[in-house]
Amino acid sequence: MTVCGASRENFEVNLPELNIGDPNSQKNGGSAVEAAWLSWYGRINLAYKGKYLFESSLRRDGSSRFRDKWGTFPSLSVGYRISEESFIKNSFNQVSNLKIRASWGKLGNESIGEYYAASDELSLSLTTNFGNTLTQAAAVTKLANKATSWETSEQLDFGLDFGLFKNKISGSLDYYTKKNSDILMQIPVSSTLGITTTPYQNAGAMKNKGFEIQLNYSGNIRAVNINANLAAAHTKNEITSLAGQGEIISGNLIWREGEPYNSFYGYATEGIYQSQEEIYAHLTTVDSDGNDINPYAGLIAEPGDIKFTDQNGDKIINEEDKIIIGKPFPDWTFSSTLNFGWKNFDLSLFFQGVYGINSLNQGMVTAPFHGGGAATGEWYRDGWTEEKPSKTIQRVNTDATRFDIVSDYYLEDGSYVRLKNIEFGYSIPKYILSKLNISNLRIFANIQNAFTLTKMRYGFDPEKPATTTNTLQYPQTRIFSAGINLKF
Repeated sequence: MTVCGASRENFEVNLPELNIGDPNSQKNGGSAVEAAWLSWYGRINLAYKGKYLFESSLRRDGSSRFRDKWGTFPSLSVGYRISEESFIKNSFNQVSNLKIRASWGKLGNESIGEYYAASDELSLSLTTNFGNTLTQAAAVTKLANKATSWETSEQLDFGLDFGLFKNKISGSLDYYTKKNSDILMQIPVSSTLGITTTPYQNAGAMKNKGFEIQLNYSGNIRAVNINANLAAAHTKNEITSLAGQGEIISGNLIWREGEPYNSFYGYATEGIYQSQEEIYAHLTTVDSDGNDINPYAGLIAEPGDIKFTDQNGDKIINEEDKIIIGKPFPDWTFSSTLNFGWKNFDLSLFFQGVYGINSLNQGMVTAPFHGGGAATGEWYRDGWTEEKPSKTIQRVNTDATRFDIVSDYYLEDGSYVRLKNIEFGYSIPKYILSKLNISNLRIFANIQNAFTLTKMRYGFDPEKPATTTNTLQYPQTRIFSAGINLKF
């Protein structure tokens, strides 16, 4: 793949044409990368008497990213259709489908946005001082771990499929464990190594386990035709290894063995300081040598500030008091589609939601006059003041160093249920359409993002990425539409 670019400056008119710019400022450049992939794949399927099922596959994948280019990834699955047994057919005729199954398999991953993960890279665009003269130079600026190879994902699944009353009621249950090993990640290295880019290496391991449920109903209740389904999934995530690092902190996120991936890292809170006496009781202003200190995360606390929890009891709020305060992935995800039909009318509803997730809302809007702007949440009208103290809303000031401190004060419950789509329609009767030589005519009205139920404060969109702290992210748009479906 080759990437080229060109630019000019000093445009006299605002038109997107290079030749309008000053030719003396023209610049161009290019770069090229070379990568190759090759895969072999084989599969065997066996079925005996329509009830004993077996499938096995084998992948052999190659990538030029690695010195050891090839990875081998097998999988197999078995199934047993119990409903095909005569004792089920003869004694339980209400059971239309009953199948148990199990599967195991491995897959490889090398998609890390790095073309030469196992190769050092030489830079030719450097300069150095040689004899008091700047001279063009070349040097290895990106070191690689030569042993870097495929990341592996291994999953084991046990499942049950069922159907009752001629599949009027049907569904499936699944329990799974998924282990990611040799995860390709960039482990921090000492700055004395003299490189700016940390090399990738197979350093981490992670485990996910959970279960999935799907239920379906298709039938009639009197004159109303109903088609409905519900899908729900529960997942527990845990980092099992970080190659001896124990934990890796990146801003307000932390990777820690035994904890969920990308957990939120910051201060726990205990409300709002109500008085200077409360601050003196909670914090100390001098160290053991009698020197003045700023014990409030390097600042001086004032009444109306957030009260951070002193985890170790030393009466100083610092990095040692930070803990895991939440996680950006839900315990449960779910969705449901409901379709109703009555005579020529039809109604369709689609719900989705999550439960057990935290969302960090910090920065614009949540911090008054953040960055010198005027985008401030209206709830700060009730912020702490001496005349009207608040136990929940901090005081208004323009000190960004206070509002940028990550804590559970800015952590929201991101659980929600949203009616993503609702559509109501009416189909003109066939006996009317036949006179007009029209085969089908349906009139409908539709609403997208009709309503949302959530505990998230201040009306922020709970569907935004949980780790995105910019609360000015554009929310989901509610769209009203109507139309006609016409077929001749």
